[in-house]
Amino acid sequence: MSKDFIWEDLSRPRKLELGENLAKAEVLASGDSPDHNFLKKFNLILATTERDKARVFSLRHRVFCEELGFFSLDLADRLEQDAFDTNSLHCLLEHRATGLAIGCLRVVMACDSKGDAFPIPVEKHCRELSVEISLDLKAVGRDSLCEISRVAIPKFFRSGGKDESLATDLERWVFGQHERQDFLMAGVALNLCATALSGISKRYHVLAMIEPRFQRLLARVGLHFEQVSPTVELLGLRAAFYIHQQRAETELSETVRPLYNALRINLESQFLREGIGSRIGIFH
Repeated sequence: MSKDFIWEDLSRPRKLELGENLAKAEVLASGDSPDHNFLKKFNLILATTERDKARVFSLRHRVFCEELGFFSLDLADRLEQDAFDTNSLHCLLEHRATGLAIGCLRVVMACDSKGDAFPIPVEKHCRELSVEISLDLKAVGRDSLCEISRVAIPKFFRSGGKDESLATDLERWVFGQHERQDFLMAGVALNLCATALSGISKRYHVLAMIEPRFQRLLARVGLHFEQVSPTVELLGLRAAFYIHQQRAETELSETVRPLYNALRINLESQFLREGIGSRIGIFH
């Protein structure tokens, strides 16, 4: 196993009380830069209630089933779910003023809070496709391993408003209230959220099954994923990629670091308030 895959604890931030966390997040989000303004308009929340998780699954159905045709339509409930959702942290990006969901993602844990191991999607896909992952997962340890997946943004927003074919009246109205750049930032914000959540949950070794071209886009903001499998056909050309969360934090571009810091503090407050660390693997 390459030494590049194992990193020492690069930072041991002081734990903040919830009140101090929230106060710092508000200060960080109160500036006038585009990143700060993003958090004035949009909010990232951990989806822990049945209602919020249903919003996540509904958005995923729209993107992956209706728009992209990756999975079968659920004509009864219009929810896209799978077996990995139970052992995942789900995050929802919403418009503050209206509560409109404009993006979501999940961080799938390879081990629950009791130490019981679970497979993660990239392992399943690579095994089914007879593809080797050039990363010693046993050496990494299940309790520090996770996967980012199901990053979803409706086509109307991810196209910067160019494709209105499936947009709702509310979505058109919300888009018209803000700059186009605000919505193009959504994908960056979601990936920063995933970086923060993997650190907050102490799952420092992060895998993702992504398109190589998307990896190059993430590298522009300092998220340098390393390809650890051959490229295969899986809902498009994809490969397994790896990043160490603590290293990622040190390499973030200065242009997104204020946004990342504010997101991390806010998400950590939610994580501690909900007691999620002791419930990983028992979400229903």
